[in-house]
Amino acid sequence: MMEALQLNTPKILDRKTFNEIYDTYYQDLLRKFVFLIGSQERAEDIIQEVFLKIWKQRRQIDFSLSLRSYMMRIGHNLIMDYYRHHRVEKKFEARYKRQNNINYIDVDELFHEDQMSRLENVVNKLPPKRRLIFKLCKFEDKSYKEVSELLNVSQSTICDHIVKAKRFIKSELGFKGHYYRGRA
Repeated sequence: MMEALQLNTPKILDRKTFNEIYDTYYQDLLRKFVFLIGSQERAEDIIQEVFLKIWKQRRQIDFSLSLRSYMMRIGHNLIMDYYRHHRVEKKFEARYKRQNNINYIDVDELFHEDQMSRLENVVNKLPPKRRLIFKLCKFEDKSYKEVSELLNVSQSTICDHIVKAKRFIKSELGFKGHYYRGRA
């Protein structure tokens, strides 16, 4: 369906084609963003922002390139912005509490720290090369190409390690596919 959509897409995105793109990609983006951010509501907000950016940039979009990849990149950037903003808020909140000597336990922060600790423990169980590749790609945000050049292995090898690492991590953390039903 999307191949035909790409071939018939005009130079400037019209409302009908935009609606087709929305209907085609919404569920896929939702599954992936919920998996990345852990919140259905926040993932829906990010998807709305992605489609808003697509609409605003409809005159500049090159439809000969992968629209799905373009939307995933926009979403990834928005998620990273969200995490950066969230981290700044938490630092400010912690500084404020220290300055005001408030004895307060932040349950959300403890939950997040626990999740990160669990993730780190599972990642550390990966075989050394797979662990290195996963950390470079997912924690240091390096592309498959950059990692393949750095480690002198093919990009398909990098992809294979990432797929197997994700599958292992999901099984160790007990993800049952409630929100995320995509490939590992």
